Amino acid sequence: MKNRWRVRVLVIILTLGTSVTWASPGFWMPFSATPVTGTTGGKSGLLVIPSYAVGSAPAPTPSFITTAEPTLLGATFTLVGTFTAPTSVTPAVMIYAAKGADGNLHVYGLNLTNPTNSSTPPKPVQITNLSVKAPNVICAAGQSQSNLTVPSTLSVVIHVATPTSTSSCASSPTGTYYLVAYTSSATTAPTVLKIPGGTSTLSAISNDGEFVALNSQPSGALGGILYWDSVTHDENFYSTLAGFNGAPSKVPVTGVKGTPLACIGAYSFNGLNHLGGDYLAAANTAKGYVSYVFTPAGAADEFFAGQASDCVTDTTHLFFLGTASGGTTGALYQETLSSLTAPLTLLPGVTSSGTLQYSLIGSNTAVVVIEKRALAGTTFSTTLETAPVSVKSTSAKTIAGPYAGSTLLTGFLAAPTGQPAIDDQLFVSLRGETISGTTVKVTYSSHLLTPGGTTILTPPANTVWQAFGPLTNELNGEVLEITGITDTDGGFGGASLHVWPVGHTSGLAITLTGGASYKVPGTYLLSAAGFYGTTIAEGALISATTQPSMGVAINAAKTVIVPISMAKTDVLPML
Repeated sequence: MKNRWRVRVLVIILTLGTSVTWASPGFWMPFSATPVTGTTGGKSGLLVIPSYAVGSAPAPTPSFITTAEPTLLGATFTLVGTFTAPTSVTPAVMIYAAKGADGNLHVYGLNLTNPTNSSTPPKPVQITNLSVKAPNVICAAGQSQSNLTVPSTLSVVIHVATPTSTSSCASSPTGTYYLVAYTSSATTAPTVLKIPGGTSTLSAISNDGEFVALNSQPSGALGGILYWDSVTHDENFYSTLAGFNGAPSKVPVTGVKGTPLACIGAYSFNGLNHLGGDYLAAANTAKGYVSYVFTPAGAADEFFAGQASDCVTDTTHLFFLGTASGGTTGALYQETLSSLTAPLTLLPGVTSSGTLQYSLIGSNTAVVVIEKRALAGTTFSTTLETAPVSVKSTSAKTIAGPYAGSTLLTGFLAAPTGQPAIDDQLFVSLRGETISGTTVKVTYSSHLLTPGGTTILTPPANTVWQAFGPLTNELNGEVLEITGITDTDGGFGGASLHVWPVGHTSGLAITLTGGASYKVPGTYLLSAAGFYGTTIAEGALISATTQPSMGVAINAAKTVIVPISMAKTDVLPML
């Protein structure tokens, strides 16, 4: 199954199956600390904990790399194994901005690898001689790697500008774009970039949309940079980021009326807008929307004569929701991954509107699972449907619902360890609301089904499933169960946490270091993302009210959680 993942500005495709644990290299997990707005006494800085210590006693104590507030500019990952079939994917390097001893902002690189499981934290290294004085600030504007298999080939684009009462640094029409390479020395001047498309009120990238780096597979080598120009209305292709300072090397599509819309599925973990290094997006042209495969060679190959959205994949097919140019009705389509040239209509009449919305959850190679959300007055209802793969149907099969008063919170497919996608199970969690006067009461309900609609089990009320995505659905062959929620304000407060082995009928309780029981604090929501091929995840506890956020690290194999909290301080993961 093809899994895609995004970490801040980073976008890569990996060909992954069910998460399996190998002996993966150690790494450092970075978190940011920021004083809570409106309070005094909070901490700021960049802190790290070592992956090997999560689950060991005593619990790891965070080490501050800097006490200046950091801004993440880019990050890369170490791939062990081949690019298309790695055995693990773990943090490698990151670039961030922070104040130096002189009080000015500088750009720093930090090596996050820890192959020897050292207890000595890494040291940042200044990269380029850039020195930014207040009130100017440094904003992230995108990243690329000249080779995805070599983490140190990371380069970032930054925007240096002065925020105003009406514009942030990123959107400020003034300022300068710079290109910064991870390997640059502290005495190297950054390259000034002349990115086209700025206006009197917006910066170039705010106005035109972010650029997209396209890397070939399986080599990982950078093919080029895709970027829409609002001045010429061309979708341009540059061989490198430095190419912004000249004419594009190719112009794949002309006469484009806006930044192409990436074909991203809302709840999809097994295929988003990249396939094999290509970029799938719909461009608004003179003949209406046309959906293209933009390749690392600089080509634009049409795969649908209309606007495609919600792209998901199985092992051999691409599925998407599409509306043909000039048409008003949508349908579910299928194409073969090896060609992407002949769309097959799987299910007509899949048309989203103001009162009816469709999204694709995924495919187990036999059926495509569809979420249908309907709005009647002020009340939502959610229905789960399927359509067979490679067969044109006249109507969808309802497998669950309608769930009145509920919206889909999470929906994903995951297979037992070592099993193919045909053995996927469907994990579904719903969020319901009831209103009495001015009081809103939130409840949760969850289900575990086969994609055919057979109930495997029904968890207790106020339980939520979570995948360890977006890097991998499963961690150590398990997903996360959050059960026994007592909050009614939208948080997960009072819940116990379990790692749930896919294919089993019960989970294992997650405890604090040393074995003490753990429950989610009141008003807090939890999310955690795992690193493929490891048992480690990092994430955050975010308050549904005004409490400080907390970082978390989880070791699924040892069923241990490490909360990272500081008084009057928001702590958040940086990857």
